[in-house]
Order: sequence, then C-alpha cells, then structure tokens
Amino acid sequence: MLIGGEWRGAAGHEEIEVVNPATEEAVGAVPRASAEDVELAVATAKRAFGEWSRTDVEKRAAIVARAAALVEERAKDLAATLTSEQGKPIAEAIGEVTHLAHGLHYYAEAATKVRGSYQDLPAAFGPPTAWSSAGRWRVRGDHAVQLPLTLLGRRSRRPW
Repeated sequence: MLIGGEWRGAAGHEEIEVVNPATEEAVGAVPRASAEDVELAVATAKRAFGEWSRTDVEKRAAIVARAAALVEERAKDLAATLTSEQGKPIAEAIGEVTHLAHGLHYYAEAATKVRGSYQDLPAAFGPPTAWSSAGRWRVRGDHAVQLPLTLLGRRSRRPW
C-alpha cells in the first residue's frame, strides 16, 4: 500500500493472493488492509490536504500532467497488469489505460481554467455507459443512474 508516499505492508502482515481469472494462476499478492490501515491512510490524506490545497494551481496541474505522461509511458505494462489481474482482453485494458491518461490530461488543463464548477470528463470513446441484464447504467458525475431496458425499447433483445 502507498500511504503518505511510503510503500508499506498491512498492519496485520496479511496478504491477498491476486489470481488471473482467465488462467486461474497466481500473479501476485497485495496487502490485506485492516481498519487500522484505512484509518492511517485517511489521517495521512487529511494532513496532506492542507498543503495540497495551498499549492499553486499551475503546480498542481503540472503534477497531474506528469502523472498522465507517466501513464502514457507505461501504458503497455499497465494494460498487461490489468489483463493478468482481471482476465480482460488486452484491447479493453489498453482502452482503459488510454482513458485514464485522457482524463488526467483533461483535468490537468481544466484545473487552470475552471473555477468553482464541476465539469464532466468528455469521454474519448463516447459517453460512459455500462449494460446489465436489468438495464443500462449511465455515469453522471460521481454516481451512476440505471435506466430500465423497457424505457430504452430493449425489452426483448440484448444491447450487444
């Protein structure tokens, strides 16, 4: 776990094995966070927030833009990790990493221009939407709204 800029194991020294669902092979292990670990992470974030909020907006934007550049530089490795940990197709993982970099670039630039208002991330691949058997989920800011299939005219057929 990365807490306060320091990599650390869980307070209880336990780990969770990460298994590739496509191959059922173990690909690694991650710390099993306890309530103590979560409390430490939250307290550390609260302490850091004051300094971050006083940091010049141009400097904050540069930090986020650098994060975007790092994601782009490591896109193939990040996509391979997503594939091995989640069993998803590599093309889907590459799309996910690309969207992450796009979002970081977008918000780094928006940080220097938008003052006091919320702005949705324009999706590089169309509006963020997910389907379930009960209906379509549409992302709205920090939450999702489910639209029943009957309202979408998709009562008897699947969307795919």
